[in-house]
Amino acid sequence: MSSKRRFRLIKIFLRDVFLFFLALILLWLGKISLWDIPRLKNHNPTQTAFIHYRGGKLVGEWAELSKISSHLKKAVVISEDGRFYDHYGLDWKEIKNSFWINLKKKKFVRGGSTITMQLAKNLYFSPRKSLWRKGGEIILALRLESCLSKDRILEIYLNIIEWGNGIYGITEASQHYFGKSPLSLSVEDASFLTSIIPNPLRFGKRPPDPSSEDQEIPDYFFMEN
Repeated sequence: MSSKRRFRLIKIFLRDVFLFFLALILLWLGKISLWDIPRLKNHNPTQTAFIHYRGGKLVGEWAELSKISSHLKKAVVISEDGRFYDHYGLDWKEIKNSFWINLKKKKFVRGGSTITMQLAKNLYFSPRKSLWRKGGEIILALRLESCLSKDRILEIYLNIIEWGNGIYGITEASQHYFGKSPLSLSVEDASFLTSIIPNPLRFGKRPPDPSSEDQEIPDYFFMEN
């Protein structure tokens, strides 16, 4: 066999492999978009890709949004995605800022993810950072926003994210750190829990003594709604 023919066969093989995996990806995205996401309107997830990757499971009781402290909801939205109730899943300003920061640092240091994108990541992807995962987050965030209300997105997010090593969902986090229900969380409790979200494995430690006068409460707790 001539080298020219061998090269041509290799190109055909690589093309077929690429098309095969592309088809699998499209089928996977199609299933999520057309079946899994619409079901989230009325069905609470019992497992996520992120938790499966960690080797954990959801054990806490599901907390409806009305059963979660307003202090926590306010703190999480302001801290994680200040324009959550104004955008449609993507915050282009944050994405643009993150792009230039990552370009300047020459590495992936900031994602610019909205709460909806973080929800997509937790539900369907592993913690590994990649351009493929970021692209998938964007596609699925748009689909989540088209199917679910903002309050439902926030409710699912608070009930599935990681709040410490092996701690998933706001009910388990509330019990673990404070021995109380999500609805009973105070301003101080909410401040501590919100601080965990950026890096749960690093920051998910026992909270400071609530009687301590040195405990600082972020200014946004005192802002008008």
